[in-house]
Amino acid sequence: MIRGEFRPWGNIKWLNKHLKGKQWKLIGSIATGDRSIATWRYLHESKNCDTVIMLKIEDIKMAYWGDEPFCRLCERENQYLKEGGLQKSIRKCDIRDNLVQIHTYAEQMVNSGSTDNNNN
Repeated sequence: MIRGEFRPWGNIKWLNKHLKGKQWKLIGSIATGDRSIATWRYLHESKNCDTVIMLKIEDIKMAYWGDEPFCRLCERENQYLKEGGLQKSIRKCDIRDNLVQIHTYAEQMVNSGSTDNNNN
């Protein structure tokens, strides 16, 4: 429970079906994995998300991986933007960022109404 209100959890499609008409606020990630923008994509397509902050999580450069992580991160960001995501919703993060920085983004989300981070 958050502030006395029941918040169910589970598969996003199931949740969305059972929370009819609810608008979501999403803190998501743009990371190297293909599925990193999947939740955003679903909510964006269903027009059920009024505020979005996407954390672009930059990895530590390692000789072993070369430019692969950087290339994948760029691909995912381009995909997000091509599918309708807004540049102004992206916040760059270092994988080593501490929870204080993540908490700042969460506070921004909680304190916002439907703001200029609007992604629909």
